Amino acid sequence: MSGVKLLIILAHLKKNILFPSFALMAMFSSLLIHKAEAVPAFSRQTGMTCAQCHTDMPILTETGRRFKLEGYTSAEGSTQLPPLSVMLQGGFTHTKSGVPGGAAEHFAPNDNLALGQASLFYTGPLFGPYASSIFGPSTAGFLNKIGVFAQMTYDGVGRSLSWDNVEFRYADKGKAFGKDVTWGIYLNNNPTLQDPWQTLPAWGFPTSGSPLAATPGAATMIDGGFSQQVWGVGAYALFNKCIYVDVGGYRTLPTGFQRAMGVDPTDEAQISGMAPYWRLAYTTKAGSGNWEIGTFGMAASTYPGRDSSAGKDHSVDFGFDTQYQTALGNNN
Repeated sequence: MSGVKLLIILAHLKKNILFPSFALMAMFSSLLIHKAEAVPAFSRQTGMTCAQCHTDMPILTETGRRFKLEGYTSAEGSTQLPPLSVMLQGGFTHTKSGVPGGAAEHFAPNDNLALGQASLFYTGPLFGPYASSIFGPSTAGFLNKIGVFAQMTYDGVGRSLSWDNVEFRYADKGKAFGKDVTWGIYLNNNPTLQDPWQTLPAWGFPTSGSPLAATPGAATMIDGGFSQQVWGVGAYALFNKCIYVDVGGYRTLPTGFQRAMGVDPTDEAQISGMAPYWRLAYTTKAGSGNWEIGTFGMAASTYPGRDSSAGKDHSVDFGFDTQYQTALGNNN
């Protein structure tokens, strides 16, 4: 398959509102754009640029990892606007052979221009910059340690609206054996969404693709098999800025709730009981950069197609990852 993909994120709603007509014009006219801006929660809260948090979306820098570990919140705010941002993802898809009857409903057999998805993000403290004015400074001190990463997505090909990656976190700092510890608890709807290095499946390569071209269908369950179908709780800690531990568990959401959130539960694998999830990583300074090596996994007993009459499938997924990140020069 060959094609042209483009990704634009409309961010930093500080002074002006970007109207949809302008956004669509920008998306379809800027075919040479090859690098996307990031969700602007960090930038809006601190006044720093998006490049402080990301190398390229969604890969996080050390500063970005710290922002995520601390619950998507910061001590100082630079605006009274809510932490909202918008992403539009469009593309032109050409395949070697056309698809008889159309690549999808409402689309031609080949050479299709489409808005793949449009997403609205809320990323920041639970009550944005308003906790102090609503509840008072004392209560706000606790509430501002609770952060949210929430994404609602419109599928431009399927023409449907649904929830996407959603996570709530409570984060704090402390000491253990005389060493610094950043710790937290989370609730989310996609295993590996919580990873601070964002090398795991929820954020892994490829980060985007054409919904109008055939893609491989085989994947492990941890690689998107439970996305938006489950809820999971867990706890994590980063000890002495080098040892990261994360342990959690996931259960399948009720079908009625999934449908209410725009998810079709038909033929999905239903988790029996609780499916444990784990993540262990080591990170350290290495030369001019930062190196990480880790492992992760998930074990689950499931009913295929939500049918419990034929017994359960038992599976364990596990993987290893490593990352070295360094700056090669100014702005690189």
